[in-house]
Amino acid sequence: MRTLLSVLVLLLPVVAVGADDLSGGNASEGHRIQAKNGGTGIGLAEHAVIGPDGGTTALTVAARVRVEAFQFGAAVPFATYRVPGGRDKDLGNIRLWAFYDLPYGSFDQSVGLRIHFNVGESAYTWVGAGDELWPGAGIDAIWEARIGGGVTTWMLRGALGVHTAAGYDPFPDRYARFQVAAGGDFRLNRRFGLVGETSIQYWDPSPWEISGLARVDLIEGLRVRAGLVFPVAVWFGWTPADQPAGVRETTLLLDLTASF
Repeated sequence: MRTLLSVLVLLLPVVAVGADDLSGGNASEGHRIQAKNGGTGIGLAEHAVIGPDGGTTALTVAARVRVEAFQFGAAVPFATYRVPGGRDKDLGNIRLWAFYDLPYGSFDQSVGLRIHFNVGESAYTWVGAGDELWPGAGIDAIWEARIGGGVTTWMLRGALGVHTAAGYDPFPDRYARFQVAAGGDFRLNRRFGLVGETSIQYWDPSPWEISGLARVDLIEGLRVRAGLVFPVAVWFGWTPADQPAGVRETTLLLDLTASF
């Protein structure tokens, strides 16, 4: 977390009175529900698994471009993780996506495709999602919606995909995956808000998660979020990985997004 914390320390002096709407092109998003209806922007996110079964950290650089009703984006994570006798580091899977805002309905909807593929390095670890670091490739069809706005925005997501992976335990060689997620973004005032989300996905090393985050719009278009992701299914032992039940890991999340 030191990378993003250093950036935030440098940015704190710019937190001042700004425009009435400080969100800029940043849309409401959770942990698994991402801002596919947001504007053009760049982001830096850090996820660190803490606890006895932790030790993996992923730093992800992302960019997205808005062209009228379309959004195109890319992200690549860099992972550090425990290995016998020390730590290792590798790039994860590159992710590319294209989304289209549906022009009908009484709420914001978008549909699209996301692909991921390995870049030749082998980070045999994961931070929640199985397609982020573990070497593999796949494609997902995704639908997202946002209902309401103002004080409270409700978020929905559904996804279905097919994937391949390096077939070492606990990952299979090939698998299909479905996902449903729901959450809410609760605006406290024009600068601060809270975000809650729950998601169910399978096949995935973390089949059920609950997350809670706080967000701050530092200046117009510059948003920072911090919070925790609780892998509830993993705690209960309902996971493909061979590990005992118990509260042995939690993911600490910190991200910074600039929208234009």
